[in-house]
Parts: sequence; structure tokens; C-alpha cells
Amino acid sequence: MKRKKVVYIFCCLLIIFSSLTVLGQKSKCTDFKNGTFEYLVSDKSLPKAVSTRTDSIQIDSYSDKKIEFKSKINWLTECRYELECISVNKPSENSQIGEKVIVQIDKIEGKKAFCHYEYDDGTIREFIII
Repeated sequence: MKRKKVVYIFCCLLIIFSSLTVLGQKSKCTDFKNGTFEYLVSDKSLPKAVSTRTDSIQIDSYSDKKIEFKSKINWLTECRYELECISVNKPSENSQIGEKVIVQIDKIEGKKAFCHYEYDDGTIREFIII
């Protein structure tokens, strides 16, 4: 009887601690809602990006190509947001205006957020925000 009680208490504690870990990670997504961040992409053909973000606007600067995109940001959940390009500083990139992408923050480790987004054609791109 005593052993069952110990096992029951252990299971309850395990469930509580597991729930706290998940909730703790989600609450950290808010750390990435405002500020200046660098994006690391595994695809080396893409230039390094620095983003400055407020609650509603994100500005992505690509120093290698001297391009700057301004996007409206709409947070769908604590860890998921939609970006819609509203302006770009190079006329050759005007086709990007109006394009939307949904970004998912998959996990957080320290000050890094591991994310992905999917293009309309199904291509998935993974990146890290630091």
C-alpha cells in the first residue's frame, strides 16, 4: 500500500514538472518579440541578416546585399508569428511586397531560438535567432 502511494506521488510530481518545463519554454518566446536579433541560416547561399523588431514591425537588413525589408508582424500565438513584407529599399525586390510567411519558434536554448518557416511550395527553411 505504501509503495503504491509513493509511486502515485512520484507520477504526480513528474507530470507537474513536465508541465512547468513546457510552460517555461513558451513563456520565453516573448523574449524574442522585441529587440535586435541576428539570424543564422544553414544555407550559406543566403546573406547574414540582422532584424530589429517591435511588437508590430520587423526590419530585416542584409548587409551583404544592402537590402532592407520592412514587414508587419502579427503574433498568432506566443511562439508563432506571421510576417508580411510592406516595403523594401530596392526596386528590384518589389515583388516581395505583400508576401507572407509564418514562422514557428520550435525550441529555445539559452538565448537562441530554433525556428522554421514554410514557403507556399512546401519548402521548409530552418534558422536560428540569436
